[in-house]
Amino acid sequence: AGWCLFGAGDLVSQAAPDVWIAESTPSTITIEGGRAGLDWERAAKVGVLGIVLNGFALHSWYRVLDRVFGKQLDSWRVVLAKVLADQAIYAPFACGSFLVWASVLQGGSMADMRMRAEENVRKSFIRAWFADCTVWP
Repeated sequence: AGWCLFGAGDLVSQAAPDVWIAESTPSTITIEGGRAGLDWERAAKVGVLGIVLNGFALHSWYRVLDRVFGKQLDSWRVVLAKVLADQAIYAPFACGSFLVWASVLQGGSMADMRMRAEENVRKSFIRAWFADCTVWP
C-alpha cells in the first residue's frame, strides 16, 4: 500500500498545475502540447520510499508504541500519548527521510546529493512537519 500511495501521490504532484505547487522545481517534468509528461521512473522511486517508510519503518514504529503505551485504545490518554509520540518522534523522521530521498532521486555525486539534501531539509523540513501535524491529528 505504501508504494501505491507514495507513487500515486508523486504522479498527482507531477500532473498538478504549477499554480498548485508552491516553490516547486519540476526538473523532471516536461511540458508537451500544454500537458505535463509523467515521469513514471521517478514515481516508482518515490514508491520505494513508501515501501520503506510505510511498510517497514511504520510497522516497527507502531509495535514500539504498543510496547510503550499498550495496545488498548479504550483510554483517550493512551490514544493522545500515541499521537503525540508519533508527531514528535516518527513524523520528523519520515519528513526528513522524504526530503533526503528526494535529493537522492535527482542523482549526481555524493557531494551534490548531500548538498541538496541539507538544503532541502533546511528549507522545507519545518513547513513539511507542520503540514503533517495539521493533517494527521
